[in-house]
Amino acid sequence: RWVLVTNKAEQNPQNGAN
Repeated sequence: RWVLVTNKAEQNPQNGAN
C-alpha cells in the first residue's frame, strides 16, 4: 500500500497496484 492511495485501495483493489 502507498500512502497516497491507502484509502482508495481499501475501496478499490485496482488502485492498490498504483
